[in-house]
Amino acid sequence: VALADGSNNITALHTTNPHFTVGDAEQLLARSVSRGATSDWWYSGGALYQVVLQPMQRRTAPPEDPQSALGFVGPHHDVPDNPQAGMVVVGREVGYAMVHEMGRMTSSKLAFSYGTDVVASTLAPLDEHELGYRVQGLTMEGLATQGLTTQGQIQIRDEPYFAISLPLTDAPAPAARLIVLKSYREAAAFLSELNRLLIGLGMLALLTGTCLAIFISDTFTRPLANLDKGMQALEHGDFNFPLEERGDDEVSRVTRAFNRMRLTLQENE
Repeated sequence: VALADGSNNITALHTTNPHFTVGDAEQLLARSVSRGATSDWWYSGGALYQVVLQPMQRRTAPPEDPQSALGFVGPHHDVPDNPQAGMVVVGREVGYAMVHEMGRMTSSKLAFSYGTDVVASTLAPLDEHELGYRVQGLTMEGLATQGLTTQGQIQIRDEPYFAISLPLTDAPAPAARLIVLKSYREAAAFLSELNRLLIGLGMLALLTGTCLAIFISDTFTRPLANLDKGMQALEHGDFNFPLEERGDDEVSRVTRAFNRMRLTLQENE
């Protein structure tokens, strides 16, 4: 938290970072005010802060009306605000705990940078140090620039990443940026796992289809084929062709009716 007077001079500063000085705060405040920013990103003492700036308004007391001393109530006069009353700045440090929480929510590697310095990330210390070499101003080595947003592939030690670098402000360099890294190996492992899952589902679907085909064959196709053979046998005078009557479906009822008809014909012979 910082308090500034009407001339943007810091009159009070409360911070947990001993390297964040009043002089740094005044320079950063002057830069934010010159851009007309109500929120900004400050970098000082090796830490990155997201800050909000709120002007303080002060009203001066109206001059005493001589008539009021005699008991007369005169018209109310508004007194304009003093635009140079001061400024309140409230900021939050972007620390490793915050970045790791964001990384868990996005399932990606994240890093905050300011200029060429990596401030905080979800990478291991050695990987973070190497990422610092990849950061070059607003762009990263080997990335195709698209306006202020850059994307492409970078190599950190033996690990290839697809990276997107997003500017957090429209301020000129140096500026704060959010870098999102997605590991190619993790993506390949995910696709491999997805392929195994799809193969397993395909085999399960094939097995299910086979079982369904066997069930349909047992329930409908085979009894109909036997009934057809029984009719052919009856046509040739064979009244003893075996026909099974199982269940109570349509095919079973037709089979029973055929057996009754065959029995009747045999009795009439």
